[in-house]
Amino acid sequence: TMNLHQHSRELLVETNSCIKSRNFNLTESQFIEMVNDSENGHASFLKLLFEEHYSKCKNYLVKYFHLCEDDANDATMDAMFDLWDKISKRKINYGNLSFLFTKMAFQHFIRSETKRKRLDIFLMIKAHTHEDLDYCLDCAQKAFEKLNPSERDLITAYYIDEQSMVKQAKLEKIKVTTIRKRKQRAVECFKCEFYRIYEPERDF
Repeated sequence: TMNLHQHSRELLVETNSCIKSRNFNLTESQFIEMVNDSENGHASFLKLLFEEHYSKCKNYLVKYFHLCEDDANDATMDAMFDLWDKISKRKINYGNLSFLFTKMAFQHFIRSETKRKRLDIFLMIKAHTHEDLDYCLDCAQKAFEKLNPSERDLITAYYIDEQSMVKQAKLEKIKVTTIRKRKQRAVECFKCEFYRIYEPERDF
């Protein structure tokens, strides 16, 4: 009987340890406490992610998904803030948080790749199906010239020079989130200008 109880206790300890390892080494009660802190505006969970699990997630993306360091950094940074935001709003429960963090990071990478290419998709389609590619390129150039210098620099750095938001933020000595918001605004301005200039029913 003693052996059975001892075995049961050992099994329970091992199970709890396994569960903790899948949840940033937090027990469920510790997680709930951090959720409450996050909901009240404290950044204890964000601090835990950044100091202890950011590098693990980034390195996993590099090793197993073959991302470059910059892309892995960007994706992990996005996922970290996204996860913290969702936890602050009680949209995520205790269960398998470490896996979720990595999954979200990879999803952010996929979305960023889609955004990076989205500006070119329309022109690529036109190049294969129509004879007005020169006209599209001309519209794109005119739309680009309508942007202010800062917007042009951001779009050039991100889409042409393929510079990461992290590197751009370091160069300008500002937060990555600030750079990302500025880039998104620049892209929206470019798209608005392009579709304002482009005439889809134009006769050639």
